[in-house]
Amino acid sequence: MANPKKLIFNPSRSSDAVAMVDEPQSYTVDELTAKAAATATALSPLVRQGERVIVSIHNGPDFFAGLVGCWAAAAVPVVLDPMVRSELSYAAEMTGAKTVIYSGEAGLPCGLTAVDPKTLPEGLPEITIPEVADDAPILYLFTSGSTGKPTLVPKTFRQIEVEVDFIAGLFERPMQVAGLVPWCHIWGLLSTFFVPLKTGGVCDLRGGISARGVLEHVAEGTVDLVVAVPVYYQAMVRLMEEGVVPPFGARCRFASSSAPLSPEIRQRFKALSGVSITDIFGSTETGGIAYRHEDGPWRIQPHVATQIDAEGRLRVKSDSVSFQTDDGYFAIGDMVEEVEGGFVLLGRQDDVVKIGGRRMALGEITRAVESCPGVFRAAVLTENIAGTLRLTAFVEPKDETLTGKAVKSHVRTLLADHKVPRTVHLVASLPIMPSGKIDRRKLLEMIPDSASKRAGKDG
Repeated sequence: MANPKKLIFNPSRSSDAVAMVDEPQSYTVDELTAKAAATATALSPLVRQGERVIVSIHNGPDFFAGLVGCWAAAAVPVVLDPMVRSELSYAAEMTGAKTVIYSGEAGLPCGLTAVDPKTLPEGLPEITIPEVADDAPILYLFTSGSTGKPTLVPKTFRQIEVEVDFIAGLFERPMQVAGLVPWCHIWGLLSTFFVPLKTGGVCDLRGGISARGVLEHVAEGTVDLVVAVPVYYQAMVRLMEEGVVPPFGARCRFASSSAPLSPEIRQRFKALSGVSITDIFGSTETGGIAYRHEDGPWRIQPHVATQIDAEGRLRVKSDSVSFQTDDGYFAIGDMVEEVEGGFVLLGRQDDVVKIGGRRMALGEITRAVESCPGVFRAAVLTENIAGTLRLTAFVEPKDETLTGKAVKSHVRTLLADHKVPRTVHLVASLPIMPSGKIDRRKLLEMIPDSASKRAGKDG
């Protein structure tokens, strides 16, 4: 049997040690525990043992109170993105939850009762968290992740513990961690919530979700690890190029996940800061799979076993995988090629399309577009025009001199003609989801009308 409390605080940590800072206030172990106790006291008359409770709240002490308060009330938290309120009704229907940990003035869907940690009096400084079976979920994450549809992903004590121990070892047990990833996402939850708490460190929220704010604290020398997604590293590069933030030393480490970090951002970041960014590759369903400190092959994490099936899909087996199959291997939908030292990503299986009887990988075409001088970032997808699929590229240029013709000409030097996008849309910025991934649904909404499409076929 496992006790989830072991994931929260290092047993040797003193009760008056600061565990979280959120300007203008800091919170000790005792203060966080008291907030969780108050939440548990409010939850206990509302929920039965093992009942699911939605936690829809931003990074901070109230999130801690909601998550740990659920455990103390013998409930199982379902963590949602507080920025996506449309998920509340869906998650409540899927889980049967009747209670939500929530702070805000906006109304809730009918049938949900809110418990707001901000409004509760202090509870007892000590709380008891019941032990759970090693294979029982201690929380659920709500994701569309690798499956392409909303899914509840269970996480057991063991699955989280394995991930936390690996991340802590990879980054040499960081003490002060600043994150630009919401705790409703697996990477943010593991690396900037669980890791600093369990290793005796501090969750540093002073910079909020501002790349500039976080870099300023890095320059002060008070942060040991920064965890972000690629869109924030893009912002950091721009801030350093413009001289907005002061230079900083190599004591702080930087990590990225959720979406591939482009070689250009990585190389420019290192040239400006002298620090390499470590990539973590994985998904909510699998946990971490591989990592790399520089451009090149992904190195498989030591607790993960991998296979590549006949179609080239990566299959993984580890204590971190949430959904098991008969042989223990879970197919994640990413196409890979095995190379010395690990593997390289070729794109997702659902990015492989057939147009005119020819198969092609959208990821391969996207990388070719992004290698064009003047292109900062790109996405390639298929557009249905009069019943015919055609390749369409969306490009975020570095400056106003880039043209669609230049992009097509460049891709034509690298790939066969049938892989050259028929249309190239130049956009001010690509829509990015909170996870850091490109929002393809919004991209489709950005496609101009048919007349504009025809005008842009060559340009």
